[in-house]
Amino acid sequence: MITNKPADDFNKANELLRSGRNQEALEIYEKLIGIHTSGDDFDFNFIVDSYRLFSNMGTALKRLGRYPEAVKAYTLAIENGGSIKASIWQMRAEAHRNNSDIAAAIADLEKSLECDPESNVGLWNLVCYCASATDWEHFEKYLFRFNQLYPEEMSDLLGDSDLDPVRQLSRFKEIVSKL
Repeated sequence: MITNKPADDFNKANELLRSGRNQEALEIYEKLIGIHTSGDDFDFNFIVDSYRLFSNMGTALKRLGRYPEAVKAYTLAIENGGSIKASIWQMRAEAHRNNSDIAAAIADLEKSLECDPESNVGLWNLVCYCASATDWEHFEKYLFRFNQLYPEEMSDLLGDSDLDPVRQLSRFKEIVSKL
């Protein structure tokens, strides 16, 4: 139930999202966005960074399997101040991947590295996504970079199930043998 206190509603939606009640959270986020876009007398600045509303909405949509809509929500988060957050790019990348758009996912992960060049999550996912796209040049580049930054995590990365479809390919084995 939406109130005339958007900050309270936003906090309630976040609480629902954290507890896995994604559809209920989404309904509140959508109503809050409606308030913002309808020109009502509510103050949308109740969120310090307005991108959080769109980002959280994207998370709810992604959890509900509504990937194209999640991509749109994360795009709004990026357009509303979230472009400096590596995590927003990474979440949109995951939505793209789940929507079978690996090229867009890779592009978003590369943008996340512009925000945080040493992002463990960004590099890990780039290794996996480039491998699944059989983009061996970038796979090698990001694998070696990950190894330089996180050598203690290499065995975990190389054991990631996302690499299973390419693990037996000769090019994969050749690149990994260079480590």
